[in-house]
Amino acid sequence: GSGTWTGVVTGVVYDDADGDGTRDAGEGGVAGVTVAYEVPYVGVLATTTTAADGGYELTGLPAGDGWVRFTLGGSVAYSFSYPGDNHREW
Repeated sequence: GSGTWTGVVTGVVYDDADGDGTRDAGEGGVAGVTVAYEVPYVGVLATTTTAADGGYELTGLPAGDGWVRFTLGGSVAYSFSYPGDNHREW
């Protein structure tokens, strides 16, 4: 059947200067990173670019598993699985 997809993925891409996996004071956001949401056997369903503060939001996503891919300067910088979470900060 048809319906409206209402899933949302939000987050922040930031420079983890000390490499501890946690955003600390002074670790600024990274603008201009392409963020894509992909679903197995379907492909990319949504893309956006991070704002000046590194924030992003992808909307209108289906329920279920997918992954988020971050691309900076033409190279995939990081990607991770997204099994039903509604927020991650990287």
